[in-house]
Amino acid sequence: MSSRLQDEFIRQMWSVGSSLFDPNPISFKRADELGVAPVRDVCTGSRGTRYFLETPLNRNAFLVGCLDFAGNEPVEHLIVGFGAKVGRTTKVASIAHAAGTATSVRLDEAVRDEIGSHLKSDYRAEVIVFHNHPHNALNVLFDNVPWASDADRRTALIHWLEPFNAIKSAAGGGRVLFYLGENGYVREIRTPQLLDAFNLLARSK
Repeated sequence: MSSRLQDEFIRQMWSVGSSLFDPNPISFKRADELGVAPVRDVCTGSRGTRYFLETPLNRNAFLVGCLDFAGNEPVEHLIVGFGAKVGRTTKVASIAHAAGTATSVRLDEAVRDEIGSHLKSDYRAEVIVFHNHPHNALNVLFDNVPWASDADRRTALIHWLEPFNAIKSAAGGGRVLFYLGENGYVREIRTPQLLDAFNLLARSK
């Protein structure tokens, strides 16, 4: 195995270890199925543009819609919900969607800019980023809950450490929330890549 492949394998194993500190998969309720039709309508008819919903969706309803649409897809999808923090949930008012390949997906620059603009528009402004992993050999072997990859955790960390986002989140305002759909489950990504955290601590000594 080449040194590059070895390093990549090690990082992925650390990412699996990081998943031990993420919350358990979400237990959805029947009422959350209200999000299925609206999210599917947006994702089948629009890519790369932001679509405003007639009626805002609660966070879990939005996530159920994302899982219903992308759960059995052979390619990766990114579905972004723009909304506001209301109590313990998010009211999602608009959605943007991007489709990729079996192993990767990325948002258009315009949508990435809209994420930043939305978060700065209001103290309660919040963004949900849903990303799916297509079925793979691990699912067959282990029937696993979602395991965020090294790239998933790095992407999340970049947004968490952006100064404005970090300050607003620490003050109790709206945040960027990352969720992964895999193997029929949805799980929030809350833990950074532990290998990077340990390396950072080692360099600070």
